[in-house]
Parts: sequence; structure tokens; C-alpha cells
Amino acid sequence: MVKNSIAETPGTIDRYRSVATRLAPSQRSASGDDRVAEHPGGRDAKQRIKHESERCDQCWHFRDLLDALPAAIYMTDATGRITFFNQAAVEFSGRRPEIGSDHWCVTWRLYWPDGRPMAHDECPMARALKEDRPIRGGEAIAERPDGTRVPFMAYPTPLHDASGQLVGAVNMLVDLTPTKEARL
Repeated sequence: MVKNSIAETPGTIDRYRSVATRLAPSQRSASGDDRVAEHPGGRDAKQRIKHESERCDQCWHFRDLLDALPAAIYMTDATGRITFFNQAAVEFSGRRPEIGSDHWCVTWRLYWPDGRPMAHDECPMARALKEDRPIRGGEAIAERPDGTRVPFMAYPTPLHDASGQLVGAVNMLVDLTPTKEARL
């Protein structure tokens, strides 16, 4: 039995499977009670696995958080391919974007505030990635596949890795329909 901080559960460390079952045979040796022996390879592997498990959990908590928000949020890689979108983005755009296939924006068609068509590579997200800077208050109109149009403001922000290299961007789309209707 392996002890953890929550409870004593056979074969687990916290809520993860036993480290002994995840190590290659050359890196593990178990005592009679299934504990991983305290040797350098086992200890290093144990720490590495725990760190990777925690990082994976953080990633899922992050995605759960974004999915729970009522604002349309999506992310792209550095080339502009969609890598994530939340349910609010689906509701906003009236379609389910294709991960890895759609570029720059989750919307079907885009227009400038004056009604002229906007190419997807001219949208605020594309500009943020190309110029590697946040774009604040970029206004546009999204057209859904059913033909309805939604005025919105975009807030794309580039994302960088630890070395400062551009790795993608996150965008929040704010529906301006209530504001525009209130002015009428």
C-alpha cells in the first residue's frame, strides 16, 4: 500500500497510478509491500512522472476554466490554426470550428464595421499574430452560417514560450448586439 495525503488507497499516489506500474522494469524495484525502492533512477522517474501528471491536470483545469466562461474564447497556434475553442465560441459563431483546419477566426464570414467583407487574414487575431502584439477593441461583424450577423469586439493576445518565441494567441470575442440595440 502506498500512502498519500488524501487516503490510503492500494496502488495510488494521490489520485495517480502507482509509480511502480509506470516505470520501465529497469527503473523499478519493489519491496514486498509494492513501494518503489529509493534508488536514483526510480526517484528521478517518480518526480518526472508526478510533474508530468500535475502539468496535465493543470492543462485540463485551464481548459475547464475557459470552457466555463460565458465569453467566446478560442486559441490558435503561431500560424493561426485554431487549437481550442469553448462552447460560447460555438454559440457565438453558430458553427463548430475545425481544430487544426480553420485559420484566424472561429466565425464563418467576417465584415468590417461599415459592412465591407473582411478577409480572415485581416481579422484582429491575424493582425495580432502577424504583428506579435495584442489588439484591443478591434471591431468587426461576424456572419453565422444561418445568415445572422453579430457585431463584436475582439481582444486577441499573442502567447509566448519561456524563451519569448511566439507560440500562438488567445482571443475573446465580445458580442456588441445588446449595446447596439440599446442605442436604437
